[in-house]
Amino acid sequence: MSSKKKLVSILILTYEGEAIIEKTIQGVFNQKLNENFDIEVIVLDNGSSDNTFERIKKDSRIHLLRNDKNLTFTKAYNKLFRKSSGDLVLILSNDVYLKDNYFLNKAVKVLEVSAIGAVAPKSIKSNEEIERIPKKETTFLRLFHDYTFLGFIMRLMSNKNYIDKEYDLDSEILDPDVLQDSCLLLKREALEPNRVFDEKLDFYYTEDYLCDFLRNKGYKLSYLDSSFVQHLYRFSTKKMGKIRISWIYLKDAMFFSIYKFGLLRSIIFLVPLALFTYFVRVFFWMIRGQLSWKD
Repeated sequence: MSSKKKLVSILILTYEGEAIIEKTIQGVFNQKLNENFDIEVIVLDNGSSDNTFERIKKDSRIHLLRNDKNLTFTKAYNKLFRKSSGDLVLILSNDVYLKDNYFLNKAVKVLEVSAIGAVAPKSIKSNEEIERIPKKETTFLRLFHDYTFLGFIMRLMSNKNYIDKEYDLDSEILDPDVLQDSCLLLKREALEPNRVFDEKLDFYYTEDYLCDFLRNKGYKLSYLDSSFVQHLYRFSTKKMGKIRISWIYLKDAMFFSIYKFGLLRSIIFLVPLALFTYFVRVFFWMIRGQLSWKD
């Protein structure tokens, strides 16, 4: 008796992506699927003002959704997740091309191991250089280092890279701390019923939160270095001004710190210094005439 086929829900969030969305979708339908699973493709146009929606609405293979206004990354993907029904869920950015036609076969095979909750491939740039590999766990020291003026002084006074953010390219990466969420295959059973991401986050530290959540539930993570995808271009924040992007970075970092390291520790040691540092930076941007909230 043959076992029931699994369904893989491929969730694509797009915003102002008319230049690349068709290639992203092409990469999905170029996948060489085996007989063990089927796919459903759900695309959400997140309030685009260009021709993104029109470019893909004629493709009957796609379940196409549209937002009247632009939602945050987390709210938009959670909306996609609630519309899906797959046993497995692929979070796929609209600027990621599945260059390996056997990626899904390989990734689904990895998730047949009960202990593994998520798998992500290698990501390369258009010039074939490796763009991102799994990150090491975000520590409290790293947040302090990245968001406070004392961390800036520490960087100026030392040439030593004492906070490693990524793994060594030449080493074998087994059960990494954090996987990139621009192309991430997940088990639905490992997730909460109605969401993938915590909506207190907007754009940043989403993968850190998700991978920490999976680990706390007892799942391991897998890095599929035998398969690769191509990151075409970054579109999500290109129309935001420097001040707004920096504020979202800071807000998400503070929430992640409170979630991961506790309210008391974050309020005493990180939040005041990080806010002070942010407003000092805004003051210097104001002097230089760089006060744009949105470009």
